[in-house]
Amino acid sequence: MQQPEHISIPQGPVHIRSLLGRGKSAYSWLGSLGGREVVCKVMHKEDCPYYSFEDEKTRLEERDYHHLRDAGIPVPDLLYIDHENNFLLKEYIPGITADRLIAEGLPPRPILWQLFDMASRCRQRGWNIDYFPTNFVISGERLYYVDYEVNPYDARWSLEQWGLYYWANIAGMRAMIAGGSMALLNTSPDSGMPIREPFEALLRCWREEYR
Repeated sequence: MQQPEHISIPQGPVHIRSLLGRGKSAYSWLGSLGGREVVCKVMHKEDCPYYSFEDEKTRLEERDYHHLRDAGIPVPDLLYIDHENNFLLKEYIPGITADRLIAEGLPPRPILWQLFDMASRCRQRGWNIDYFPTNFVISGERLYYVDYEVNPYDARWSLEQWGLYYWANIAGMRAMIAGGSMALLNTSPDSGMPIREPFEALLRCWREEYR
């Protein structure tokens, strides 16, 4: 997707500065609106081999945002949404994304315990969120879920059985950041499933410590 120069909303033009990332549903751009940094998330129609969407993406995002806020999950404020043109605007949370934190070494325990707490809150409500580290930002000492995606709970995609393996994989995160390769993260290119065996002992320690 080509980077737009600006996106118009009733509050004024959002000037697009740089690409923050591409996910399975959208491209996220860093922009500014009236001197305030914001994130503009523009939905795409590119295929994802291991995920499908049940409704219009912006309507799902709007619904899930309110679910997450009600559950006490720290998320950026939703500032504007345009269902017709398939984009939304949300608060920019300054900080380091979790993938880059992990590439420097294992995440500190206070960050991990916040992640476990999010997962517990979601599980109590019958949900999973997308626990892949690019969806989280550490700002100060607080962990934010900067995506709005919520799915019905399925143990296969839970933090304990799916997401934590990525949070433990330092070499995989380094390779992904350096060149976009998922070869050290996933069992195969299109599986969406993490490499597990080298991290089992570490994850058992994390689970036992959190309990």
